[in-house]
Amino acid sequence: MNYLSKFISTVFFSFFFLISFAQTNYEDYLTSDTIFIDNFSNNKNKWPTGLSADSCYNGKIVNGAFELTSTCKDSYPWYYIPRTIDILRDFEIEANILYVKGENDNAISLIWGKDDNGYRFNFGITGNGQYKICRYNGSWFYLKDWTASDLIHKSDYNKLTVRKIDTNYYFFLNEKLVHTCDLYAFFGNQIGFQDNKNTTIRVDYLKVSYLKLNPKLSKTNVSSANNAKTVKAIDWIEATLYSEKNDLHIIFDFNNSGVLCLPTNDIVKLDKPSVSINPWTGVSQGNYYVTTDDEGKSMVEFGIINSQVGHSGFYFKTFKRKGFGEKEIGSDDNKIWSIDENGKQTQIGISAYENVTTPEGEKTTILMHQLLNSNMKWTSDMGGKIYQKQNDGHLVQVGWVGWRVITPIEGGKVTILMTKGLSDKSKWTGRYNGKIYQDK
Repeated sequence: MNYLSKFISTVFFSFFFLISFAQTNYEDYLTSDTIFIDNFSNNKNKWPTGLSADSCYNGKIVNGAFELTSTCKDSYPWYYIPRTIDILRDFEIEANILYVKGENDNAISLIWGKDDNGYRFNFGITGNGQYKICRYNGSWFYLKDWTASDLIHKSDYNKLTVRKIDTNYYFFLNEKLVHTCDLYAFFGNQIGFQDNKNTTIRVDYLKVSYLKLNPKLSKTNVSSANNAKTVKAIDWIEATLYSEKNDLHIIFDFNNSGVLCLPTNDIVKLDKPSVSINPWTGVSQGNYYVTTDDEGKSMVEFGIINSQVGHSGFYFKTFKRKGFGEKEIGSDDNKIWSIDENGKQTQIGISAYENVTTPEGEKTTILMHQLLNSNMKWTSDMGGKIYQKQNDGHLVQVGWVGWRVITPIEGGKVTILMTKGLSDKSKWTGRYNGKIYQDK
């Protein structure tokens, strides 16, 4: 055993209702702050222009538009500039794009979230009236596969709008909603356009803005034609350990989205209630152990500590909980990553030291995290309690947490992280080997 120490950590479980409001009307949200706008009256934003070194594509600002021409076979040039968007706020990316001439059976696209590897998101249309929405991270993944649409103007400009509201993307084509999906983290901060091969396009404007709810509406009628609201019941909030600068902390998923582990509905009611414990923990040959007694006499494996080379170029520690369906999680450069079985890293959240005010009124700084697809609040655990940071910086308790000993269906005793909500009806609940264990 490399070391043995006391370690109190926490997870959050609660029964509650989260009200989320779908958006189907373009007018539901308005600009609150403009991050960036370019109407291409000049090239003050320094877009790449001129003929490329291989003479395959050319960009120019002409008559209030950014004109892009691709002339070579299998040349799909992109034009981009860096712009930072706070993904935790509601935002909109919008452009007016015209197909001028050339091949009309592949996409001319608005691109965003691009990095230097070319990983990016595309919202594209064709000259013959189709659209697609996809992301590329070494291979293509379609958020929306090729779809024919009468909304596309084949001889006029088309307004492409990407909106992030709460934890979802909304895609509008000429101010009509065409697709909705979960929010995905950006690969980078580059934004721009991609041309088709042997094709000329023009862009009338590009605008990036933060959004606010239209004051003429309320969140109870923002959404559908019948002004309905969607109520989603959440009764399981997943949590696991992750490594931050070689220390282990807790990360929470408030949407049961499967970014921390595979979702499960397999709930086991414990015949004997779980027992609270303040365990000893230890690491040996990369395995992370916890005791099943307070004296440290009996230990069971809880997970595996590993290391990866991050996007920063440095190694960082990762953690993977033992059992079926678990995922490897680690933090590098203030970003939280999930690593799949092939070693591919996908950003799922952010971490930072936040200035907060405790319920007792003390001002302090603590490490907190946010999942990019969760409820977008800074979350942390202290002293057996789960807290979330409010807009004014105050911490609010949202649950109780702790290590507890259970008897799984395989027999024996194991120590797992369990949680209980603030309601009198809440039960201690935790995950082990792909199943959810809960006190009766």
